[in-house]
Amino acid sequence: MSKSNTQKNSGGVKTEAGKMISKYNSIKHCILRESVAECEKIEVENIYNNLASDLNPDGDVEELLVEMIATNVIKLQRIARAERQFIGDFSYNSSKTDETSLPVSVADSLLIYSRYQTSAENRIFRILGALKYFKESK
Repeated sequence: MSKSNTQKNSGGVKTEAGKMISKYNSIKHCILRESVAECEKIEVENIYNNLASDLNPDGDVEELLVEMIATNVIKLQRIARAERQFIGDFSYNSSKTDETSLPVSVADSLLIYSRYQTSAENRIFRILGALKYFKESK
């Protein structure tokens, strides 16, 4: 049997009512929170609770959006920690050189952290836009 025939005959949800229920399984199982390290779980819960208090999610979709924001905030914190660690590990001995700028490899690494940060921030802003859309459409 071909792969496409197998997928068509899978035991997935068939009814519209079942599809409406199953599309929120990621919320029920906290799929997004699985990307959070064990040491971050308490912090992401606090962030989620604070965001939920501020944003007042109404329904599963809005709760999922708030959870997405919380996980991206955790990612921003990871980026900041990694950047601080990188800068702390970097030992720049200015007495050996007259240069006042960072070496290219260090500047490139900091640029990568900046790109990661921008990407996470953009995701948060897009999610906030989606949340605003859902709230206004009610």
